[in-house]
Amino acid sequence: MDTDKFNVNCIHLFSLFFFIAYFVFRPFLLYQNLLGNIPNFHGIHFGLSILFFGLIISIYITEPKIFRLNLYDITIYFLILYMFLIIFCDYFLYGKSKFVFDKNIQIVFYYLVFYIVGINFLNIDKYYNTILCCFVVLSIEKLINYDFELGHIYLKLDEEFNSMYAFLADTFAILAIILISLTKRQLYKILTIMLSIFVLSSLYGRTPFYLMIVISFIMLLRDFNLNYKFMFVIIIIVATIYIVSFFDLESSRMFHFLLTGEDSSWDARTLQKSYGYQDIKDNWFLGAYAGQFYNHELTFGSYIHNFLSFYRQFGLAVILLLTCIFLRIGKNYYLWYRKLYSEKVDYIFYLGFFVILEIIFSRSYTLPYLFFVLGMFSSVDSIDEEEVKVC
Repeated sequence: MDTDKFNVNCIHLFSLFFFIAYFVFRPFLLYQNLLGNIPNFHGIHFGLSILFFGLIISIYITEPKIFRLNLYDITIYFLILYMFLIIFCDYFLYGKSKFVFDKNIQIVFYYLVFYIVGINFLNIDKYYNTILCCFVVLSIEKLINYDFELGHIYLKLDEEFNSMYAFLADTFAILAIILISLTKRQLYKILTIMLSIFVLSSLYGRTPFYLMIVISFIMLLRDFNLNYKFMFVIIIIVATIYIVSFFDLESSRMFHFLLTGEDSSWDARTLQKSYGYQDIKDNWFLGAYAGQFYNHELTFGSYIHNFLSFYRQFGLAVILLLTCIFLRIGKNYYLWYRKLYSEKVDYIFYLGFFVILEIIFSRSYTLPYLFFVLGMFSSVDSIDEEEVKVC
């Protein structure tokens, strides 16, 4: 047996297992805990992440020649190492908050793990049935708890669980985008899109809901033939009429802000951004690490909810490096738009569109999925020639 090929396949399987653990089992268990059906398993996934990381590193150590390292990878690893350095200096050199250290060390460790997972999340079309089963399980879990009077699934909507419904919506959207991208038959693709939009509308996560609609139309323009484009538009019109007639839109969290321009969550985030932008202005080069906690005595979660949260936390060097990485990915998108890539990597581009726009406009540096996507873009040009057309 080819040892190198066996070890590479093991890493790919570990990456798939990690993906399922984080994007399927974790949201499933969290929601069941919210319903009171099971106890809280808080922290177990971080332990599994350490185990996964150890397994991958052990394989790389025993077979170092399978460890790929290019300039793009070096840039990402340097970026992560630099953020680790800031976190360690804050606690061990300056003696500041252990609470902040514990929070941020986990976040940046997830960056590293998700990047390695993304690098090895390849040829996922072979596991289409597995992805489909995971999507069906999460969809059923949400639909059986749907409250038609409220217009959403049962959620404990208080401050403690605000981040939870965002997590449920994000993970479901990511799983749905991968499944839709891998689905070949256009009718099934349309039905999966409609089901995904409906479930996301019930999860109270506005950004994933809106972005799913945008991505659906991009798929419509790029991938569908004329007959299915017409069918998709008809379904969208019917669904819109249904939503308008069925729900009290002005009292709905999903549509209230669009109709009235008022929203308590938006107002809170605007205040958080004003503090964050002031920190950036006052500390434009090095940033203001954990400024929401140290400078303004706010909660740890009162960071800027957009791309500039990286600037505020880690300084100018990090935001410039990330911007350069995004520009490099822009080249991949140009080639993809010209259809120089195989359709087998479409999931990378649709998922990248979702995650990158989400982090730019409404998510903070705490979102590890960004590095999952960055890892996949690291590999998109190095996939075997039968997977990607060489231009």
